[in-house]
Amino acid sequence: MSLSSSTPAVIVPVMSAHLEAVAGDTRAAVAAGAEIVEWRVDSLQERPGGPRPEPREVARTARDLRGILGEVPLLLTVRTVAEGGHGPDDGAYAELVACLIESSDADLVDIEYRRDGAAALVDAARNAGVPVVTSFHDFEGTPPAEEIERILADQERMGAAVAKIAVMPRSPADVATLLLATARRAARAEVPLLTMSMAEQGAVSRIAGHVFGSAATFGAVGRPSAPGQIHVERLRELMRGVTSASTPE
Repeated sequence: MSLSSSTPAVIVPVMSAHLEAVAGDTRAAVAAGAEIVEWRVDSLQERPGGPRPEPREVARTARDLRGILGEVPLLLTVRTVAEGGHGPDDGAYAELVACLIESSDADLVDIEYRRDGAAALVDAARNAGVPVVTSFHDFEGTPPAEEIERILADQERMGAAVAKIAVMPRSPADVATLLLATARRAARAEVPLLTMSMAEQGAVSRIAGHVFGSAATFGAVGRPSAPGQIHVERLRELMRGVTSASTPE
């Protein structure tokens, strides 16, 4: 699987609250035309009267999705509370991600760049032949362009197959900052970038991010996984408009 800003992939998140719903939600994502399906494992809730599913049970469910996905790649993500999700931090996070790397048959795994032990998890994934999407999320604001570029470059040095950053804009200028940093880093990066400015104000980065060098974008089918995600059907329509407008006659 290769990613390129010239043909940006649409990633559809699966946000199932219970293991029993994952297969059906995955079918819906595939039917909607997902080019990559992201299973947000951290969205799983505790069972009535019991804990969340065990890591091995999650990995087994991920393996069982292959018959539904066909050739569509599966990205497994455990998003921690610290980065806007519901997953555990640090020790428990590392244990769960390590199990998914070892046993899930995933095509890609997300590893949060700022977690303790992230470098070791990236190495483990590479040794297992599982490409890594390293990720960084800032729900408080947008760093300067130079800092965004530094973070993306550091992710590449860590061993990322895809370097991801998502930031929260507080002004239109913040959205422009993210797009500028993406364009500058894309000119030098040796791995694909996945960048976005969140919330409604950042929607242009999801629709036209590929113009600036982002190789993929997220589109929702059911519950969005982040602020500002656009329904996949509408997203494709808007992206086609951008591509058509930017193609020389």
